[in-house]
Amino acid sequence: MNITLTTETNACGSKASRIPQEWRAWITLATALALVLGLGVLLLWRGYQRVTEEQRNRLETQALVVAENMDRQLHSIDNALRAVRSDLGAGTGQPSAVTSRQLKTLGEAMPGSRGILTTDAKGVVSIAERSVLHGINFSYREYFTAPRDRTDFGMLYISSPFVTREGNYSINLTKAVPDAQGRFNGVVTSNLDPSYFEILARSVLYAPDMRVSLVHGSGKIFIDARHAVELIGSDIGTWGSLFSQHVASERDESVMQGKESADNTSRMVVYRTILPADLSMDTPLVVAVSREVNAIYAVWWKDLATYALLFIVLCVGSGAWLRLSQLRKAAARRDQREKKALQDSATAKLMAAAALQRRTGKLAKVGGWQLEMANMEMTWTQEMFEIYELPNATSLSLEQALSPYTEETRPALETAIRKAMAFGTPWSVEACMVTGKGRKLWVRSQGEAVVQAGKVVRLAGASQDVTERVQYAAKLATANKKLELLAVTDSLTGVGNRRCFDQQLETEWSRCQRRNIPLGLLMLDIDHFKLYNDRYGHPRGDEALSHVASILSECAQRSGELVARYGGEEFVVLLPGSDLANTRKMAQDILAELARAHLPHGTSPTSQYVTASIGVASTTPEASVDALLLVQTADIALYAAKTRGRNRVEDAQFPAASDA
Repeated sequence: MNITLTTETNACGSKASRIPQEWRAWITLATALALVLGLGVLLLWRGYQRVTEEQRNRLETQALVVAENMDRQLHSIDNALRAVRSDLGAGTGQPSAVTSRQLKTLGEAMPGSRGILTTDAKGVVSIAERSVLHGINFSYREYFTAPRDRTDFGMLYISSPFVTREGNYSINLTKAVPDAQGRFNGVVTSNLDPSYFEILARSVLYAPDMRVSLVHGSGKIFIDARHAVELIGSDIGTWGSLFSQHVASERDESVMQGKESADNTSRMVVYRTILPADLSMDTPLVVAVSREVNAIYAVWWKDLATYALLFIVLCVGSGAWLRLSQLRKAAARRDQREKKALQDSATAKLMAAAALQRRTGKLAKVGGWQLEMANMEMTWTQEMFEIYELPNATSLSLEQALSPYTEETRPALETAIRKAMAFGTPWSVEACMVTGKGRKLWVRSQGEAVVQAGKVVRLAGASQDVTERVQYAAKLATANKKLELLAVTDSLTGVGNRRCFDQQLETEWSRCQRRNIPLGLLMLDIDHFKLYNDRYGHPRGDEALSHVASILSECAQRSGELVARYGGEEFVVLLPGSDLANTRKMAQDILAELARAHLPHGTSPTSQYVTASIGVASTTPEASVDALLLVQTADIALYAAKTRGRNRVEDAQFPAASDA
């Protein structure tokens, strides 16, 4: 680009500089791009603030739900402990009216409690839900020593998390029991049920990276909604941690962002202290609800990258266009039209990018609705339209609201709504639906009736997208099936393992007994296998075992036939419906296939190739005979095959029922 500085002479003969037209165009373009950049940065910053505020509000709401439920449970347990202490006749000199059955009934009525027991002044259990606990000395437990050493009969003592006798990580809530003279005379205590509060915590999860934990005032995590074993029992109360900052602030609730000391990941955390003013607790409990920062801002970072790319394209395109317009002065008018068109296109792209940022930056929420019984007209919140992926409407009918649900799941929801209309019954139903854009979602629909003068006048409720949780449960079920398969498979050979054989033997023994058909069994032992390992090494020995297992599997392919590794170099073949002659023939076929395989065995005294000894047994099962007798008979035959020269098949006579 050639830029020429021109000058002009004024009346006094001096030269005045002026900015060339070409420079003015570039300055104008740079100014416009700076404005576009500033606008984009402002929109992105507002989007960032909106995402932050939305997540803060959602995490605070979920923390409040868990904390309020915990508050109610603490009051319930405190009242129960006071009632038990009163029934004990504490401080009155009256005999105890409390029995183990009463404690059990009271414990079952409190879903957050695992059990209630009482001790004497020495820590020995005097009354408990389970009789096995009677007489056990728990004087070493903190839930006994704390009330004993710092006796305050109005205090609810919260123990440090500890491992219970059942192997659970939990805490105890305890009240000191006075005697007739007002002295310490033991405790009444209840164990907090981790499973109940894990269910409560999991119910507020709305994202896979979300974590909900219950923390002791000392900083130890004792409940985690996602069963994160590595977090249970970890101490997040170290100096300088987010938890210690919350505790030091003495606020009921803190919203913080940073690395958690438990797993060293950057998270947005809401801490909410549970310390009811009307409940005298020696130590507070804290609810910790958090999400990973990377997951929270993942969509925002994508928007930032999209805007940056569009801005670069805009800069390059505008610069190229301006340079071209300067080189084509003769077509200034046409260049001006092109410039306007490019400016309009760039503005449209920028507006589209800003709209996309606003849409994708808004996270899914729980939608609310209500149905007026007078005119059967429904009212939805904005979030409901977003879940259904429908355009906003002022009103909808009940039929329109139910129509997206699938034929398989809609009847349960319709039945629940009819019961609510007729009897005021609340409901909570998970159903599958197809949105207006064709997406299949799982939605939890919850509702209740508003009753006035004994008549249902309105239904109100909420719907929540729970697709991720349903998909997670399906994946978990698939993984469990895979684990079940691994539990009955020998990892080296791929055939069944000893456990699989034992289970199948019992099953086939009962089936053949019912059908009055024989059940055959082969027990095979590879000859001189120790010499094989000594000569060729254990890796080659593993290959030989796998090869023998493959030969057995090829020979036993009928329905119900099972090949299993019994142990070491010993295999078993279970043959339902096979009498002694057929079982022996199967054994001969296996020896023949093994001979044809020509697996070298240079140190075998029997043959230069790998051979095997096989014991054969068969019988028609009887109810009075144990299935293990079939295994013992085949084992006797196997021993005979070994002692008579190996590389052979021997059978043994199955004893009569009277002999067995």
